[in-house]
Amino acid sequence: MRSFTIDYTPTEKQAKFHSCPADEVLFGGSAGGGKSMALLMEAIVEALEVPGNRCLLMRRTYPELEKSLIHTSLQIIPKDLGRYNDGKKRWTFVNGSIIDFGYCENENDVTKYQSAEYGFIGFDELTHFTEFQYTYMLSRLRSTVEGVWPRMRAATNPGGIGHAWVKKYFIDPAPPETVWTTDEGMTRCFIPATVYDNPYLMEADPGYIRRLESLDEDSKRALLYGDWDVFAGQAFKEFNRDLHVVKPFSIPKNWTRYRSLDWGYSKPFAVLWGAVDGDENIYIYRELYGCEKGRYDTGIKLDAKEVGKEIAKLSRFEKYRKSVADPACFSKHGYKGETIADLLKEGGAKFERGYNDRIQGKNYIHEKLKIKDDGKPSLFIFENCIHLIRTLPALVYDKSRPEDVDTKGEDHLYDALRYMVSARMRHFTQKKSPVRRPINPYTGR
Repeated sequence: MRSFTIDYTPTEKQAKFHSCPADEVLFGGSAGGGKSMALLMEAIVEALEVPGNRCLLMRRTYPELEKSLIHTSLQIIPKDLGRYNDGKKRWTFVNGSIIDFGYCENENDVTKYQSAEYGFIGFDELTHFTEFQYTYMLSRLRSTVEGVWPRMRAATNPGGIGHAWVKKYFIDPAPPETVWTTDEGMTRCFIPATVYDNPYLMEADPGYIRRLESLDEDSKRALLYGDWDVFAGQAFKEFNRDLHVVKPFSIPKNWTRYRSLDWGYSKPFAVLWGAVDGDENIYIYRELYGCEKGRYDTGIKLDAKEVGKEIAKLSRFEKYRKSVADPACFSKHGYKGETIADLLKEGGAKFERGYNDRIQGKNYIHEKLKIKDDGKPSLFIFENCIHLIRTLPALVYDKSRPEDVDTKGEDHLYDALRYMVSARMRHFTQKKSPVRRPINPYTGR
């Protein structure tokens, strides 16, 4: 362990985290494993060890940041090592190094760091972030300061909106404590830790484990045992890749087709194409997923008119029962008073206002994902729709509105799916409803 002047004795697992040679390291598992303290200490050591180093520590929201990392840093960093500027949320050390504290409550908040450079970046509670936010910040990881080794460190529990991508990114590729190399040449490692690996907490608060043991089964497996195979709070537990994802095939001409779109001025746009067979099974057979031009450094970048052109190009020779879009697309904006729907139409793709009851739409999707008596669902996704397959099972419930999904997650394709499924389900329900005719006063019928 590297020496420094702060009173800190790492646990065995914390020491492994500090000494890991990988470029990207994830530390954690259960609650109480000492992960946040280890992450903070890693940043402090980086700042003290190399003069002029720039470090960044992040949480999803500012209140979380203030109550955890900032609060702890003010308690443990001696005044003779540096000073803290509350306005800038920054520690400046006597050797010229800094630690900035940042947050990204909205997905596009990462663009605040577009011109920044850091030699060390740490994410606390990584599963609260989206994959885009994390990978975007990787592009900020660079330094011209001699002696700096640019690296990313993260700490988290299982669960949250980022559970699925974090598991795929860090947990699934290799056994714990194994350093492995990605196709891009970066090295990664996952170091697990549970409350049982933190003797300081167990001694200070013996009742903590009992409180974790009293949680529901999913939460207990995640927070007590650090089990990544459970997904506490997952919104669509019905989703099963083996059942809901199918190989592409040629859509029969007599099937009914739909298109749906979700637009975001500061979020990705999402377009889906679907077809309904004679048994009311819905097949999602195509997706278009990208970003409005100029918003991000990555992804497909198109303005609304160009998106309309691309949709029209992909839709050639196809006819649709309905093309539905986010109702916000029909609100006027800009000095010309144009709507997104107007611009899409100029590009060749005409949409009508979609049904936007979030709870009813979510229930429709549950109904279609549900396994029927024949062992099959009523909603299928072609395997080429990689982003819908990736993001749908990763959605979690909103803690403040538990009947809905957490909109801080990557829910854009989900919203497009919701508009499409709602359009079909409402059409089918209305079609089956008996027509009520006025009673003839002479015949009584």
